[in-house]
Amino acid sequence: MRSKTPLVLMEQLIMVLVFALAAAICLQVFVYAEQVSQRNEALAEAALLAQSTAEELKESSGAVLLKWEDGEGCVYMEGNGLRIEAREAETVCALRQIDLQVMDGDDVLMEIPVAWQEVKGDG
Repeated sequence: MRSKTPLVLMEQLIMVLVFALAAAICLQVFVYAEQVSQRNEALAEAALLAQSTAEELKESSGAVLLKWEDGEGCVYMEGNGLRIEAREAETVCALRQIDLQVMDGDDVLMEIPVAWQEVKGDG
């Protein structure tokens, strides 16, 4: 009668191989989840920064934008690795509009239009 030891060893080897494959797949899923989490955190920070900047621009009627570079726009502020760029959009009557972009390097994270009505001093 033959010994069943080689079959048991082969079965054990296959079980270890399946376990290693499942562990490798789980590890890749965890790494991907961390990347998605970091991206979502950056998007949330960009949205908060864009919203607060838009409110500040509306409150000051754009006076906080210190320099416009001949219609090219300007870099409004930099910090936390993020940069806000303001580009002038169309102005209709007294309604002025700009586009705010929150950027991380060359990657645009968030873009929102901001508009306010300019009030003339004559009445």
